[in-house]
Amino acid sequence: MRAPKLNTLMLIIVANHVIITSPVVSTNRVLLAIGLAGASLYSSRILDYYWSPEDLGLLTFIIVLLLLPAKQNICDPGWKYFRGHCYIRVEGLFNQPTAQAACNAEGAYLTEITDAEENQFILENILNTVSCSNIYDCTTWIGGNDKATNGVYIWETSGLPVTYTNWIPGNPNNEVIKDCMDIFYTGLWNDRPCTRQEGYICEKNL
Repeated sequence: MRAPKLNTLMLIIVANHVIITSPVVSTNRVLLAIGLAGASLYSSRILDYYWSPEDLGLLTFIIVLLLLPAKQNICDPGWKYFRGHCYIRVEGLFNQPTAQAACNAEGAYLTEITDAEENQFILENILNTVSCSNIYDCTTWIGGNDKATNGVYIWETSGLPVTYTNWIPGNPNNEVIKDCMDIFYTGLWNDRPCTRQEGYICEKNL
């Protein structure tokens, strides 16, 4: 029995999606490769399908592509990739509005940390070179604030509420002058006056 014609476009879209979202050889890519190989073997051995040389060639190409090491950083030099976004920490002394404007000038924004996995990535890959004897002396701006309503934090660029948090114990203490958010090199968060001078983390969508 001749096998149904492969939906070439569908396979390419699926493979491309996995490659882009998994920039190194990952479990997702390996599983997809195994699944494609298994499906072709099952159909030929169990269902007695006959695959044309063209379809088998395409299938083999996609499987090999999935298993090849991919480019590990698809961001601009100095930026680091995570889940379809690029991140960079800029050293220096900047107040929060200046930091946000500087990110915007790069087509980016002060980072908006939406879950523990993203926070851990920033801790291990963006803040890994930061240290000081007093953690309050080397904090870094992130993109949240409660400027509109004291104690109600939103992400400034997206306007979304801050649902995941990783505050250092005792913070935020909701003092009126502490409207902005920064992050310690330990990955914990802190509330700060927006006029404080420190470095910042930009995030850019791909």
